[in-house]
Amino acid sequence: MKVLLLAPQPFYQLRGTPIAVKRLAESFSRRGWLVDILTFHEGSAVEIPNVRIFRIPRIPGTRGVRPGFSLKKILCDLAIFAKAARMVRHERYDLIHAGEESAFIAMLFKWGAGYPYIYDMDSCLSEQMVG
Repeated sequence: MKVLLLAPQPFYQLRGTPIAVKRLAESFSRRGWLVDILTFHEGSAVEIPNVRIFRIPRIPGTRGVRPGFSLKKILCDLAIFAKAARMVRHERYDLIHAGEESAFIAMLFKWGAGYPYIYDMDSCLSEQMVG
């Protein structure tokens, strides 16, 4: 199985969702699945067998992306969408695993190219939007 894992946050950082993403990738890896993680430009390098990490380019003004809704996150999410679109054109994935707000991106790939996706929400999106 080949999975595109959309991780719309700095990866890897020692905090909630990035820890969950790392554990999920390790779990997929133990099953022998090939995983491409697409994430923000910030974060530490980690080595996980069968896992490749792809990052969006640095965008001016988006240093220090924090959890929650922000203009920085919107800009990074747009870059995730653009890079994911290039990735699905060049690779055939069996599944897209979408974390947090990247579910909307995965849904577009479902509608446009028929990619199945799983939506994984670690927090309450509506609370993040107003908080």
